[in-house]
Amino acid sequence: MISSLIVGHGISAVFYFIAAVMAVMALVMALFGESTKGVSLEAANEAPSETSLPAVC
Repeated sequence: MISSLIVGHGISAVFYFIAAVMAVMALVMALFGESTKGVSLEAANEAPSETSLPAVC
C-alpha cells in the first residue's frame, strides 16, 4: 500500500497516510485502553483485573 501511494501520489501522501493511521491508533487506545494513571509499573504489569475481558482460546 505504501509503494502504491508513493508511485501514485508521492511521498507526502505516505506521510499523511501514516499520520492518519497513527492518529486512529491513538484514538482507539484513548477510548478502549486500560487506564494506568497513578498506577506503578509493577501494578500495571500484573495479571489482568477481574473487570477485563476473558481470553478467547
